[in-house]
Amino acid sequence: MAPLQLPYVRAVQTAEIFADALGISKTKIEKTEGLLPGAEPSAFFHELSRKKSVDSVICFGHAPQLDELICFGLGVKKDITELKKAGVACLDVTRVNPPAGKLIWLMTPRAVRKISKGK
Repeated sequence: MAPLQLPYVRAVQTAEIFADALGISKTKIEKTEGLLPGAEPSAFFHELSRKKSVDSVICFGHAPQLDELICFGLGVKKDITELKKAGVACLDVTRVNPPAGKLIWLMTPRAVRKISKGK
């Protein structure tokens, strides 16, 4: 698994929770300016393309930046998601540069809470 990407303190805390739950070392957590508000999604994907042997990446950040990143990663021009706080999206990115992929699933914060409680 590739390093986790994130911009802010709450995003770091969330990444740490996910890392623990998934059995991923917290040393794999990385910060990137590519997830900061106003950053160009192309910069994030360019940075990602320079990593060696990346199988998967989990991104933690804030709206609307993650929605823009999803849009760019799918190769569409208009935002197709509107993630709420604690919302989750899964993309299958088949090519990083230029990005191409498909949206596998979206999960609302309510669904995430239910899963975390085992319901």
